Amino acid sequence: DHRTLLDAIQERIASGIGFLGESLLGEVELKRWQVREAELEKDIRKAELFFADVLASDPSSFQEPKPSAAVWPQDEAAALAALGERPTISAEDRQAAKAALRFAWADHEALRREIALLEPMRAFAFDLLTASRQSFDIGQTDFSTLQRHARDFFDLEGTLVAAKYRQLATQ
Repeated sequence: DHRTLLDAIQERIASGIGFLGESLLGEVELKRWQVREAELEKDIRKAELFFADVLASDPSSFQEPKPSAAVWPQDEAAALAALGERPTISAEDRQAAKAALRFAWADHEALRREIALLEPMRAFAFDLLTASRQSFDIGQTDFSTLQRHARDFFDLEGTLVAAKYRQLATQ
């Protein structure tokens, strides 16, 4: 919590190991995260509206998105075969659907690889942030270093969640 961190900065200043600049930087950072929080609230509301529009019902709670294996085929060939089994699709629509399916499959695979790369990066960034906070708490790290590691972690976290939602939308 940024408010708690700002309190820790004030304690460091009072004890003589912190600098006034850290307090000012902490105040700016708190405002930055408040702006980000407002953006996230807007994004959540948009996601709720999208969910309600697509499924014609309100979401009961949001959870981390996970593509459903039951809906998504094992590979592109299986997806195209499943499309071929639909007798109600005209030949013209079938050709357009095949093209759309190929593009969706390419997007899905690219996102799968992206997510596989982002997950360990996020874990490393979390460990680095945790270590930086511990160093900050004992006066071995300054606030700007902690701030940089926090931003790196939250940026990676946001990128990972966005990739998972894009993968779900592609599905």
